[in-house]
Parts: sequence; C-alpha cells; structure tokens
Amino acid sequence: MRWNLVGSAAAMALLGAIAASSGANAALVVDTGNNPPLGSLVIDNNACDAGIVNVGPATTISACVQNDHGQQVDFTSDELITYAAGGQAQIVSDDGNGFSYLKIEVVGQLISKLILNIDAITDGFVTFSDGVDTSAPQALSGSGNNFFTITGGPFSFIEFTATSGVAAIALGDSVDDVKQVRVTYGPRQQVSEPALLGLLGLGLIGIAAARRRA
Repeated sequence: MRWNLVGSAAAMALLGAIAASSGANAALVVDTGNNPPLGSLVIDNNACDAGIVNVGPATTISACVQNDHGQQVDFTSDELITYAAGGQAQIVSDDGNGFSYLKIEVVGQLISKLILNIDAITDGFVTFSDGVDTSAPQALSGSGNNFFTITGGPFSFIEFTATSGVAAIALGDSVDDVKQVRVTYGPRQQVSEPALLGLLGLGLIGIAAARRRA
C-alpha cells in the first residue's frame, strides 16, 4: 500500500500525540558519587507548610523542598519508616533494624535528577528503578557513605532495593538510613484531552484518506 503525504503526516501526528500523552521516560542513568547538578534542591522534613508533614512512623512519610515549603516530597517503604532528628530529611526504619526498599516521589512533579546518600549496614548492592528501567546492581559499602546521582529523567518517581551479600539476593534489611536527598524537578506536561482527541481524529482521517488513494 502506498502512503500519500497527507496520510503520512497525519499518522505522524497520531504517533506524536500518543507519545506525548504517555510521558515516556528517558533512560535511567546512575552515577556513583556526590555530583550535585545545578539547581538541585535540599529535602527538609522541618520545612513544610502546616498540614503537609507526616513524620511517621508510617509506610509513607512526607517532607518538603527547603526553598518551597508547599512542595511535598513523599518517601515510601514496605515497612514503617520515620525521620531521625535534624533538619535535612534522614529516613530511618521505625524498629531500628534497617530497611531495604524506598520510593521517592515529588508530588505533582517529574524528577529530572536525584542525589541521595545510602548508609548501608553491611557491604551489599542496590538497584534503582523508575518503574520502567532498572539499573545494574551498584556496590554498597558498609563502612561509609554511598552517594548516588540519578539522571536521565523525567521520572514520576525513583525507587531502590538494597541487598546484602550476593548481588540481587536479599539477606535481610541492609540500609541504616538515607540522607542528604536533593532533587531537580519540573511540572508534568500532558496533552489536554480535547487536543489529544483532535490529533487522534486527524490521524484516523489521514489514514483513511491514504487507503482510499492507494
């Protein structure tokens, strides 16, 4: 079947509309070390407007961006977590025995870059994911700081799973705390429903016209 120019353009518009509405993520890039990007913002559990802070213990606790007290940031685990004393958010397990999973989300925004420091209990590994891509296992040292810089966004969230011992084999909770979290983020960009329906209609009309002229 031969496509004419109108049909091809309409089909491209259709594909573009679908891609724009889906908010497809870029590749997840994980670098070791503390590499603060320009404009990265500190997360502080004592910097929220009234009614936002949930310090736990809970499976989801909240903090805010230090220079925007109304911008909520959520930390979610598969067990009860809370904050250690202090200003900058330092996430710890409620039972004091560590944890292995944490999800970070800037509410209503998309993360472009994230920095965090994982304090591991023992040597092990950590993998990061944005729900689409998953990183290769990264080494964790049980004797010091483990800074990671995640780029390649925008991401709706970033989550990690830590293991001790052999890579990808969980041998118990291996993270003592997560601290020095900094993010760069921006608004979610979505195609409005009327505009999306219009583009879809244009694509269908173009495809039909191309078929009739083939």
